[in-house]
Amino acid sequence: MAYSGIGGQAVMEGVEMLNGTRGAVAVRLQDGTIHTDDIKITPEPEWVKKTPIVRGVYSFFNSLIIGIGTLFKSASYFEDEDEKEKKKEKSPAQEKAEMGVTLLISFVIAIAVFLYLPMFLSDLMSSIIKVKWVVILLEGIIRIVIFLLYIRLIGKTEDIHRTFMHLRAIVTTGEKATETFCTYFGIHEIPKVNTSVSVSSIIHHPSSIS
Repeated sequence: MAYSGIGGQAVMEGVEMLNGTRGAVAVRLQDGTIHTDDIKITPEPEWVKKTPIVRGVYSFFNSLIIGIGTLFKSASYFEDEDEKEKKKEKSPAQEKAEMGVTLLISFVIAIAVFLYLPMFLSDLMSSIIKVKWVVILLEGIIRIVIFLLYIRLIGKTEDIHRTFMHLRAIVTTGEKATETFCTYFGIHEIPKVNTSVSVSSIIHHPSSIS
């Protein structure tokens, strides 16, 4: 199957789909209607495409920025009047700054919880358990447990629970969703969501490679 370039995520009461420099967000409003917004994606500079490490870092942060931006955009349709008035008082520069701070804090917390906490706990265990492969195995189990607890906790909030429902819908809708997305983007096939990639990236750690 040829690579389609399709990507996306669940947002508040809807979905986001991207393909190259084109994208769209569809949100179900409180009155039951579907509102769509086009997403303008700036192409990668040529020098970035030709630089291996920089290309990966650029793609990673660009995806984070687009993803958080679409989440904020979808959430804005469900704000009360007071919140909308406060947003009107803010300039686009202020909104971008707030998004940047949110992204930075989220990134730091994620690194601390999903990377350094398991490393710290495995270091404590290594002073008791002398078999290296057992320590590595336990570190992987700790990462899985932390991830599952994180998903469980954030799933308790109403907004995130609804977002998870839309994500599940993306995975399970099958041919109908494929036909809709293919029509919009003008392609023939859409690859299925591969959850194993996310799980394996959480378990994996360079210390396990010798």
